[in-house]
Amino acid sequence: MNTGEDGVVKSIVSLVGACLFIIGASIVFPAFFGYRI
Repeated sequence: MNTGEDGVVKSIVSLVGACLFIIGASIVFPAFFGYRI
C-alpha cells in the first residue's frame, strides 16, 4: 500500500467507526437510561 493511501484508509475507517458508534450509542443509551429523556 502506498504512503498516500494510508491517510485515506485511516479516514475511511474512522468515518465508518464514528457512524457505527453513533448508531450503537443511539440504541444503547436510551435502553441504559430506561428511555427517559
